[in-house]
Amino acid sequence: MTADQQQTLELHLFEGYSLREIAEKNGQTLGNVKHHYYRALERLRSHLFSQKRG
Repeated sequence: MTADQQQTLELHLFEGYSLREIAEKNGQTLGNVKHHYYRALERLRSHLFSQKRG
């Protein structure tokens, strides 16, 4: 997971920021933040399922 993906995930899930707020806070487009967020979720999900299988 990239640093941007991790930061977006942490701000959204643990600190309660909306994706729009994260975009404004970081000077990014909402689309870019959504991309980071959903890619981070994909990587987290993939990691969790690989741990469960093996």
